Amino acid sequence: MEKYNETDNEYYDREFNRLEDIRSESETLKENRTFDIASGGLALSIGIFTYLSTNDRLEHKWIIISSMICLCLAIIVNYLSHYVSIGAMERNIDIVNALKTFRVPYNNDFLGMLYVTPRNTISFLNGIVLFLTIIGVVLIALYSILFIL
Repeated sequence: MEKYNETDNEYYDREFNRLEDIRSESETLKENRTFDIASGGLALSIGIFTYLSTNDRLEHKWIIISSMICLCLAIIVNYLSHYVSIGAMERNIDIVNALKTFRVPYNNDFLGMLYVTPRNTISFLNGIVLFLTIIGVVLIALYSILFIL
């Protein structure tokens, strides 16, 4: 087995920074985009609901309520997805720190085997978010076309 040396420290530090960047990006990028769409759609459906209910023109309110539910669920599932991703990156950071602490020589393949990668879970949750967001927006558009215009 190879001996631990100072270049291993550099490799672990780079890997730590890479994982931190992934975790940080996961917290912001997708969350912002999906959140913007879902919350914008939610605000739009609440606005339509309020406008129609004050003018006694509210027909088939189940469509608007369904869109609100879909968009609220999209926001909640989106946060759950990021929670899973952030948790995985934090566990991977702990793995890197433990290997560095115990002075295990750096090996990229070995790290890959140890890493926690909840890809299937995150992909599934992101699919649900996308589905709910599309359904919510389509319901708002459908209601607007059929009952407002």
